[in-house]
Formats: sequence, C-alpha cells, structure tokens
Amino acid sequence: IPPPSLTPGWYQQSPATSPGGRFEASLTYDAAHGQVVLFSGNDEPNDTWLWNGTNWTEVFPANSPSARYNPAIVYDTAHGQVVLFGGTDDSSNNRLGDTWLWNGTNWTQATPANSPPARNGSVMVYDAATSQVVLFGGTNGSDLNDTWVWDGTNWSQQSPAHSPSARADHSMVYDAATSQVVLFGGSASGTYQNDTWMWNGTDWTQASPTTSPSARYAQGMAYNAAVGQ
Repeated sequence: IPPPSLTPGWYQQSPATSPGGRFEASLTYDAAHGQVVLFSGNDEPNDTWLWNGTNWTEVFPANSPSARYNPAIVYDTAHGQVVLFGGTDDSSNNRLGDTWLWNGTNWTQATPANSPPARNGSVMVYDAATSQVVLFGGTNGSDLNDTWVWDGTNWSQQSPAHSPSARADHSMVYDAATSQVVLFGGSASGTYQNDTWMWNGTDWTQASPTTSPSARYAQGMAYNAAVGQ
C-alpha cells in the first residue's frame, strides 16, 4: 500500500484484531501516548481499544466508565489526558453527566465542583488559545445551547453575549490558523442546520460564508494543518 503521505487517497487497513462493529462510539487521538483511543458505543460493552497506526489492541483498565453511546470526547493537550463527558447509558438509556479522564493506562472519574447537566450529542474541542476544553450543546430531552469550559479540574459555564441556537450532533474543531473554535451544523429540534459559528474564548460570532455545505448533523470535521483550514 503506498504511504498516504506520498499518494493521496483512502486505503483500507487490515489489522489482525479489530473492535466489533458499532456506532456512536467515542474516538480521539491521544497525543501523549501516540495512539487513537476508542471507547464503547451503542449496544457495546464498556470496552477500550487503542490503535497504533497498524493494529487495534483491546486494553483492560482497572477502572472504566459505564457502557454508553454518543458521549463527547477530546484530548486535553494542557493536561496530557483524554476527557470523556456524558452520553447515554447503554443499559438504562438515561443520559449521563459524568466526567472521565484517560491517562494511557486507566480511566479515572473526575469529581469537579461544577459540571454540565447530563446530556448526549454534545461536542467538545480543545481550545489551544485558552488551554481549555470547550463543550457546547447537546440534548437532555430538549436541545441545549450552553457553553462550558474544562480546566483540568473543574467545569465552568460561560455567559457569552452571543451563541449558536440550541442543537445536538453538530461538529466543532479548533482552527489553529485563526486561533478560534469553529462550529458547524447539527440538529436543532429535529431540523438540520448549516450555520457556521466561531468561539474566541469569550464569545460566539456567526460567520457569513458565501458558500456553505448543506444542512446536516452528526458529520465529521477536522483541522488540516498542512493547508491551514
């Protein structure tokens, strides 16, 4: 298989071991340990898998979050650990509001003084400009438009002058070229959105691009450092 860095394109991998099929799992890159972390998913156990670029390995940490789907997950660069929040419990179907940290070996439940209400369908991103994790929206039966930041120990709700409408299953990413978080789309009361918003660490600002992707939810979005977008 040609190295993707030399020949642009998608190449299906054939690892010797692999997680079972699933959806609404949580997945993020753990830069401290150079591996991708996958956790649980709908109708799946609370399993943790690591991808090293060649193969998947299931690990068996001493502690672990309960089985769940559609949580928020991100790598916290400032503290060198993965942060997982909320989701829907796979056995009770209750929404969760717990915070868990992955250190490359084990999961530890955090005990913050303050915490966002239970929800699923929220999104988190690491804001390098403020060295904080930013969480926006999700649903607890009703869609939410609250903004929270995680400083490694505690959650703090923000009070921006402007904000995207309440929504779930949107996408967010940190744009290093402009030093701000970008949010796109999502589902607001069952209506798909195609608006674009930026978070500068204090307030949300709606962008007015000449062209835009069509309305959608649960889409993927990532920052491409090679081209700065």
